[in-house]
Amino acid sequence: MSEVFPAAKPASVSALRSFEGTLLAICDDAARAVGSSCMRPSLGYRRLARSPVDLRLFFTDTSALAGGMAGALVERLAGLGVVDTVRRRGAEVSLRLTEDFIDQLGRELEGAAPSAIATVGGMDGRHYVVNFLNPNASKPLHVGHLRNAALGMAVAASLEACGARVLRQCYVCDIGRSVCEAMAGYEGLLAQHGQDWGPERAGLAPDQFVGRCYADYARASDAVPGRGAESGADPAEREDTVVHDRADELLAAWVAGEAEARRLWERVRSWALGGQEATLERLGARWDRVHHESASLAAVERLTAAGLASGAFYRGIGQEVLFDTGRSEYATLKLLREDGFPTEHARVIGLFLEEQAVGAPPYRWIVVCGDEWGAAGQAELDVARRFGAAELVERVEVFAHGMVTAAGSKMKSRDGQAVLIDELLDLLIDSAPVQDLLEEYGRPFAPEQLADMLVKGYFLSKRASKGLEFTLESFTDEASNPAWAVVRALCRGAASRARATVGAPSDPERYRTAVLQAFQLRQLVARSAEGFQGTSLMKFVGGFARWYLDGASDPRLDRVVVAVCSASLGTLGVAARGR
Repeated sequence: MSEVFPAAKPASVSALRSFEGTLLAICDDAARAVGSSCMRPSLGYRRLARSPVDLRLFFTDTSALAGGMAGALVERLAGLGVVDTVRRRGAEVSLRLTEDFIDQLGRELEGAAPSAIATVGGMDGRHYVVNFLNPNASKPLHVGHLRNAALGMAVAASLEACGARVLRQCYVCDIGRSVCEAMAGYEGLLAQHGQDWGPERAGLAPDQFVGRCYADYARASDAVPGRGAESGADPAEREDTVVHDRADELLAAWVAGEAEARRLWERVRSWALGGQEATLERLGARWDRVHHESASLAAVERLTAAGLASGAFYRGIGQEVLFDTGRSEYATLKLLREDGFPTEHARVIGLFLEEQAVGAPPYRWIVVCGDEWGAAGQAELDVARRFGAAELVERVEVFAHGMVTAAGSKMKSRDGQAVLIDELLDLLIDSAPVQDLLEEYGRPFAPEQLADMLVKGYFLSKRASKGLEFTLESFTDEASNPAWAVVRALCRGAASRARATVGAPSDPERYRTAVLQAFQLRQLVARSAEGFQGTSLMKFVGGFARWYLDGASDPRLDRVVVAVCSASLGTLGVAARGR
């Protein structure tokens, strides 16, 4: 598996990174010189306040600096040409850096090399798979998908910033009942409008056209007495239920390889996936590998044969194949429907087993998914663990997020209430706050870029495990969205690029504080990657942006702020490059 992983990002050799390495090496040397088993200290950099101290080294306890170690350490640190003053108090050693070193670090940042900040190391040599989004080829992407994509991109980018090799992938549900409902809905439109009817004549984007076909058919199907009711226990319950209608007929014809059904499927599938791809391009989302559920049927056949032969699976109604999970929250996992077609659960397990069989497993296999899939996902892993080499299963980490609602309605495509990603981006682009901001600073960014930063920043600033309700105004409200302060800071800072940067900053202490935030950022990136959470990093850059906006502008300060903000967003998978 390792040969398909993208290369790791090259480690930064900036003065900033070199200084941190030197500090820690000095601490190690001082400990060895006196025979101490002292652990490395934690580094605490100055936050957004004026202070005579730039950096504090915190040791685990006062005994760590006992004996001759304290004197040796202070002497070594004082001898560094970049350190102005050193003070020790108990288990804490505080430093102030020289003006020349702050100027050197600042000019590095002003030189538009944010990778010098963002590349922090610590995960060199590790391989990760990040599996996210997993779209359905029966509908356009809505804001619930946007939260998933933003989180998946952030997890991948933060791991890369720490030196890991990351493979981005997704599983695409390109066959199943919902896809066949879209096909059946399209057949109805062809009968109504003629054989040349399609997205262009309907005046819709191709994925939105498919979504309309699906939603219209699904609503009509659900209106039939006895259909449409869901228990809510299984997120794939509706997909895995046989109702003996035209959609199920098309599914059977597809399985049988009937040419007409296959042609219809290819047309509808290409429209849906093509439209989704255009939406994802707007978000800058990309994958290194894509798995399609339509390719899983052979693997599912092998799985069900093995399960039935071993007695782990059993027959239900008709051709149903079931698995008792032994879990109270999800007691039975349906693998084959009543008509013998693999359920979405079985298709996902089949793809995972095929992936598991190829090469050495990564360090971690991370899946970003909605929390409604939690119990079902664990049951799927139970099956994969039983019927395949379990090494990859044991590397799986599930990063679950809460549902997204607008006006109290969950994002469900078939009810017509889902807010689409494209709709949200377009509304933000045309909104008065975004247009006024661009006008104020001479349009240093394209409106599309600001909308992208705002929507991703909003979702990344919220605790992922919590459900989330939003309004359009949420994205340009500083109290709700730290990214609004960030885009304002970026616009203000970018607008000053034409001004000269020679000479000293007008407020050296304020400039020093801004430069030191690059050190803070490096620490937060590492924490974000370790916990797969970008919330603290997003809140950090939002607070930094507000601090900057509350003070006077200065050409050199402006450039540092743009670098720190851009690097912060970049480590979360959000591009922040101006025109």
